Amino acid sequence: ARDRSGPRGAGTYEIAATEKIAPVAPGAALIISPTANSTVMTSGSQIQARVAIDWKVLLEINGKQVSEKNIGETRVDHSNRITTYSFAGLSLAPGPNEIRVTPVGPKNERGTPAEATLMGRGPARRIEILTERKEMISGGKDSMLATIRAWDQWDNPALDGLVAIEATNVLVMPLGGVPRRDQQSASAYSNLPSLDRRGSGFERQPMTTAEQSDRKSQLGLALKDGEVLVSLVAPGTATSGHLKVVMLQAVGELDVRILAEARPTLLVGLAEMSFGNVPGLESGDDAKYRSRLAFFFRGTIREKNILTLSYDSLRPLNRAAGQDRLFQLDPLERAYPVFGDSSTRFESAQSNSRLYARLDRGRSYAMFGDFDADMTGLPLVGYSRKLTGVKLHVEDPGGSFITVTGARPGTAFARDVIPGGSLSLAQLSYGDILAGSENVTIEVRDRRNPEIILSSELLIRSVDYNLDPITGRIFFLRFISTFDFSLNLTQIVVTYEHRASGLNSMVLTGRTMKKFPGIGLQLGLSFINQSQDRSSAYRLGGFDAQQRLPRGGVIKAAAAWSRGAIAGLANSSSTNQNAEHDGFAYDIDYTQPVPFREGVLHGRLTAASSGFLNPFGTTVTPGSRRAEVSFGFKLRPSSLAKLSLVNERNETERVNNSRTTFSAAWSES
Repeated sequence: ARDRSGPRGAGTYEIAATEKIAPVAPGAALIISPTANSTVMTSGSQIQARVAIDWKVLLEINGKQVSEKNIGETRVDHSNRITTYSFAGLSLAPGPNEIRVTPVGPKNERGTPAEATLMGRGPARRIEILTERKEMISGGKDSMLATIRAWDQWDNPALDGLVAIEATNVLVMPLGGVPRRDQQSASAYSNLPSLDRRGSGFERQPMTTAEQSDRKSQLGLALKDGEVLVSLVAPGTATSGHLKVVMLQAVGELDVRILAEARPTLLVGLAEMSFGNVPGLESGDDAKYRSRLAFFFRGTIREKNILTLSYDSLRPLNRAAGQDRLFQLDPLERAYPVFGDSSTRFESAQSNSRLYARLDRGRSYAMFGDFDADMTGLPLVGYSRKLTGVKLHVEDPGGSFITVTGARPGTAFARDVIPGGSLSLAQLSYGDILAGSENVTIEVRDRRNPEIILSSELLIRSVDYNLDPITGRIFFLRFISTFDFSLNLTQIVVTYEHRASGLNSMVLTGRTMKKFPGIGLQLGLSFINQSQDRSSAYRLGGFDAQQRLPRGGVIKAAAAWSRGAIAGLANSSSTNQNAEHDGFAYDIDYTQPVPFREGVLHGRLTAASSGFLNPFGTTVTPGSRRAEVSFGFKLRPSSLAKLSLVNERNETERVNNSRTTFSAAWSES
């Protein structure tokens, strides 16, 4: 029956029907909504059942009777001789729920029950990120929609909640905050600071902490009906973007390639010469004449090639206030950081040298300027050092690539370890730091096995810490405790470049990855060769592989070897910084969900010889070997059990011990 008198509260209503509805025979029952085998999206579920007039209903969910107090509304239709009951505020368990509606007659006789299966939403087990395309155009104007969806173990929309989003080299905005696409940009003046920039129209894009340090941002968004719609905005320069979404134990990741923006050819510059006894601003001595040439060029060559050139004969392009730096200047240090329209600027030519050059063709490019080696995040051969030099990157549409870099840095690498719980103001081992070269990471170590790194978090400059590059003092803007909430140890690892007089070094790196999307396999090779002080040399090589398995399982394997000596480890835990670090390490990780009680089988085998060392990536404890196998499963919906067997051994010049542990854990909600 259709009632047009407006919304009503709970109670019993006798209405006059305006349309014909099929009658229900006495002793029969119909489940009107939700439909059978459908997923109930709301938290306080509602079920409507229909019986003959003067009959009542008895509702059971998974064999348990629902109280009559949950009947929110009863509608009696005398015209069609039916009664409709609406149950409200029902709680459905995650997964399939058996619904049974039994009609009860005026004399308490029971009729033929009606049954249906309704799906309740469970916690997130899988996250997927869907985008309109896999590539974006740099310049701060291009954007695209992305849908983040969370699914439970039954492939239904997961329960609503907060998802944590970490974006690298891409800006994430909730739907409704998409920047205008008609913003005009015509910047080439950012690398010519002595020019008059009034009215030049700088590059603009929405302000975010991603541009404040390392182009990384974090935010949290709430899901609605298991999904959330966001807008991805491209950064100012061509790079590779990454999106990571975490909800409970589910993790979803997406790589987005940021291509160079094709624009009309642009050339701006100046050339000047002075004659007479004028002191030089850089050298300080007197000279008969003084000259300078500075220019910026960007244009398209033969349609598909984009060339960017910048040069300043007087100083390195990145130099600010007489100090060298890598990558972008901290926006908090700019003289005029506010434009009035929620936008900021960026440098198109980032180089700690007088020259910047880059040639783009699709996803591939060759450049001279500030670069990273595309090796961050690798388990054993990670290389986070930031340098200025030559880089060649060749990538196909499937994401397979080869990267080769070369540099002759005039700085030295250092690595400091600061224990958690220290004062907020800490002194690094060296001063005169190259601004922008630092990586500050919080590592959480297992309280029973300190050689295990449970998690690592990269801190953001001007958000989590401030650094005085001249004195080497670092000030943390938040307190970092000695322990986390589970009493695991925390430590702060700081890697950076600092000035070293008389240092002659050469760094060569190579990284290649081949992806096979059809079978879910990817293979990678990495190599680092670093010579220093004309006598010592350090080499690091490695292999890594990843294979997807059925039911969302994955197996990862990595192996690495190190050769030679390396200086500049500062206060790290290395026993002898001048010793030869000849060693080998491997890591195999296996995760496989199984159908038995939502179980997950996990195994890991990791080892590193006493001579292995890689100070550029995640901390690896030399001389340790660990084998672990565990199985987690649900005893019932609110109980989680885990069985684990661990064998570990540590063997170095100072330590020789072993331990085998069997553990059982049971958590109840």
